[in-house]
Amino acid sequence: ETLRAALSTAASARATLSRGLGAQALLSLPNGAINFWAMEAGRRFTQGLLSSLSLTAPAQAVDVVSASFGTALGTLVSLPQSVLNDQIMSGKHANLRQALANVGWRGLYPPSTWRAALLSKVPAYALNWALYQELRRWRAASRNCSVDDFSTVEDLAIGALASSVSVCVMIPLDTVKVRMTTMNFGRSLAYTGVVDAITRMLREEGVRAFYRGLPPRVLSVVPMTAIQFAVYELAKRRIPDLQRSASAVCDTTRDRLRTALDAAFLAPPRPAFL
Repeated sequence: ETLRAALSTAASARATLSRGLGAQALLSLPNGAINFWAMEAGRRFTQGLLSSLSLTAPAQAVDVVSASFGTALGTLVSLPQSVLNDQIMSGKHANLRQALANVGWRGLYPPSTWRAALLSKVPAYALNWALYQELRRWRAASRNCSVDDFSTVEDLAIGALASSVSVCVMIPLDTVKVRMTTMNFGRSLAYTGVVDAITRMLREEGVRAFYRGLPPRVLSVVPMTAIQFAVYELAKRRIPDLQRSASAVCDTTRDRLRTALDAAFLAPPRPAFL
């Protein structure tokens, strides 16, 4: 992630690999939780709405809608994370505390950067999620089984393949987002908007500028996304079992406690000895 931002902004290669770790650690968990929760909520809402209206829609369309909703909502956390990370990793600030003090709370949601983030993240995650789900359905059909029967290794492989395609397709927009986030690091003037950034990058640096960060982007995002999807699927399979186990433990504990209380307070009195 550090290498990707450094290459995308033409910053010094002397930046350390640990830069941006604080912002990543602090904001990654709520970002992922909000994103996956919103995707599942969006999918259920869309399917329920279609059912209530007696309508049908391709599964791919439902995947795109749910992923778009989840990603857009997730930018409430991911945008500040991206703003802080990209500025730290490009060398503008030394650490999370310094970046937050200089950027300020209002600076975490700059309108132009938010538009650039939505423009890059929503299509990228929608494509990634839809392709991932479509590959899972194709794999299940070829094996004549359910997607719930997949192993974690299969989920990892499918997630990596889907993420690789998504990164290669969407890297130009991500590069523009990084430029907007870092406010044109190393230049005297900031970009005035997404169109201005694209136009100036094409005119001044050529098409290759949009793909400068592709190798580190693939090396960082593909494993991360594959692990994220595999853990998500594993949790979906394991949580019901854990809930049943926890419920069984609670029932057993309650029965034992009730038996102990009955023995202590409801047992017949012992005969008195003269």
